[in-house]
Amino acid sequence: MSEFDTLLKHLESLESRSRPVADVIRDLDAYHQDHAAALPPRLAHFLERRSYGKATAFLRGDAENMPPGGCSSKS
Repeated sequence: MSEFDTLLKHLESLESRSRPVADVIRDLDAYHQDHAAALPPRLAHFLERRSYGKATAFLRGDAENMPPGGCSSKS
């Protein structure tokens, strides 16, 4: 079990729309606030900016499929 399983579960419920979006975002904001000091800086950045697709790709180790945007490392 990964230390980020709870975070990934929240992100996946956002992707699948299995819970109300506002509830999931509230949970993600709370997770970020509670764990900010322990998060890798890049992941903390994605959560702070609410770049949830990028946070999901980061946690899955899937940089190739990271959504485009200003903070993506893709060229």
